[in-house]
Amino acid sequence: MDSSKNHQKILNRLANILKQQGLEPEDSKNIDLTCKTRGIRYIFEVKSCSSDNVVSQIRRGIAQLYEYRFLMLDEERNIKLFLVLEIEPPKQPIDFLKYLEEDRNIGVICIKNRKLVCSNKTAKMLSHVTMEE
Repeated sequence: MDSSKNHQKILNRLANILKQQGLEPEDSKNIDLTCKTRGIRYIFEVKSCSSDNVVSQIRRGIAQLYEYRFLMLDEERNIKLFLVLEIEPPKQPIDFLKYLEEDRNIGVICIKNRKLVCSNKTAKMLSHVTMEE
C-alpha cells in the first residue's frame, strides 16, 4: 500500500475514534486533523512512514505542528499537539518518544497490532480524548 493510502487510512481511523467520543473532527487543506473539546484545541499530524524514513517524517511533523499552532494562536490559547505515526518512534539516533513528549511537549500516537496506541504521558496530554476504538 502506498504512503498516501496509508496516511488516509490512519486519518480516517483517528477521525472515527474522535466521532465515537462525540467530538467533531475538523480538517483543512493544511492541518491533517483538529478537534476542540472543553476549551482545548487538539492538533494531529499524521505521518505514514517506514523504518527508512521515520526520522525525517518525525522532523517534518514537528515543524508542521509548530507552524499550525502558531497560525492558530490568535484564535486559540490552549493547544495540544500530537504526532500520529505508522510505526513506533525509534530510540536511535535519540529516544524520539522521550524527546517529543518531554522536550517538545508533543504527544505521540502510533499503530501497534493494528490499533492506535500511546504512552501514559501522551494519554495524559490527550486528557479528554482516548484512543479506544
